[in-house]
Amino acid sequence: MFNLPISVINRNISLGQAKNVDDLIQRANSQWLMIIHDDDLLISNSLEKFFSYIDKDNENNVYFGMQKLLEKNRLHTDHEGIDFNNKFHRNINLNNSSSFDIVSNQSLPSNGFIINTNRAKQIGYTYHIEFNNYGIIKDACDYAFSWKCFKNNLNFKFLPIFTTIYRITEGSVSNSKNITILESALTELDVFLNFDLNNFQKNAIQKKFKKRCVKSLKTCVRTQQWSLLSKLFLLTFD
Repeated sequence: MFNLPISVINRNISLGQAKNVDDLIQRANSQWLMIIHDDDLLISNSLEKFFSYIDKDNENNVYFGMQKLLEKNRLHTDHEGIDFNNKFHRNINLNNSSSFDIVSNQSLPSNGFIINTNRAKQIGYTYHIEFNNYGIIKDACDYAFSWKCFKNNLNFKFLPIFTTIYRITEGSVSNSKNITILESALTELDVFLNFDLNNFQKNAIQKKFKKRCVKSLKTCVRTQQWSLLSKLFLLTFD
């Protein structure tokens, strides 16, 4: 069904994940796109299944399914996969949830979802944090992008099928979360400060931010970000 050419872009200078993905999005010339990384695998026929669900006339929908884990060369069973996805509320009830809940619960996977190319270009993948002049979110750029989708009023459509496999390795984000947790907290702080949220949403995002703060403070110490440490400390224990 998909007989597509493969383009390889060799970079002399690394852009970092966020800028690299943003550049690839800007280069894309298809109607729809999917972001996958070197630790992701597509399950057989998943693209065909995706496109059987897609409303091609609605550019504001983002489509995603369930993930399986590949750990130490063992692919999790369907039962294990369902248990894993339930941790992120990926089940038949998810399409009754609000876009805010889907993003804040990280029900939208970090990759392996399908989004309209023009909308992705308009939104942009990079997320800049003004707090303490932090700059561009790097390790948590995928989570930050999901919040940009929310801010731009995209709809999230869950497909109750397995679509991708996430391969856990020693170098994977799942095994080295310190910077990711810090940047996730900074993203949530920015959402709280700068997004148009109702009171319920503000309370929910504030709770998520404070849950991450102790680990975030430890990361600031480890990476010697003293100015950021002092400002986050004041917010954490306010």
